[in-house]
Amino acid sequence: MFNIGSQELLIILLLVFVLFGPRHIPGVARALGKGFGDVQRAMRGMEDHMRRAAEEIPRVTDVEPLDPVPSAPKILPVAGSVEAPPSNLPADDEGATADRPHRGP
Repeated sequence: MFNIGSQELLIILLLVFVLFGPRHIPGVARALGKGFGDVQRAMRGMEDHMRRAAEEIPRVTDVEPLDPVPSAPKILPVAGSVEAPPSNLPADDEGATADRPHRGP
């Protein structure tokens, strides 16, 4: 779990012995063991909770693949259709159209 070698373990035990003394080492070891047990139980509980939650999620089987980058629709001109240029005629000129401009007097 922690990948501790024999030399590291010896140094840790020596530090614990110096810091806490021989009388308090059993109590410290008991408290550490209880703490590690509590952490393991909490982890197992969390794993069980996550597993139950994952089982409640419905499975989707019939899914069509999506286009990863949606492309804009391409607008192509229709064959034979030409858009007339905008007319520069005044609005009050009667009888003038884009096809047949008013000839005037």
